[in-house]
Amino acid sequence: MAIGPKKMWQSLQGPHKTAIVILCLTVLWMASGVFKNSEGGAPEANMVVAPQTPKVRVATSVGQLHTQTIRIMGRIQAD
Repeated sequence: MAIGPKKMWQSLQGPHKTAIVILCLTVLWMASGVFKNSEGGAPEANMVVAPQTPKVRVATSVGQLHTQTIRIMGRIQAD
C-alpha cells in the first residue's frame, strides 16, 4: 500500500517540514545564481583581465629569542 505525497506531508513532524522547506528554498536560491548572467558577477573564463600590482609596505624585523617555558609559583588551599 503506497502512501500519497499529501498523506506523507501530513504525517511529518513540524521540524521536518521546516527543514524540507528550508532545503527547497536553498536549492532554488543556489540554482537561480547558475542561470543568472549579470555584469556585476565574476569575470568569464575567456575574458582577459589585466593583472594588478598589489601595493604593500615592508617592515624589516630582527628575530629575538623567547622563553619556551612558563614557571608558575603559588599555593593551593582547599575550600
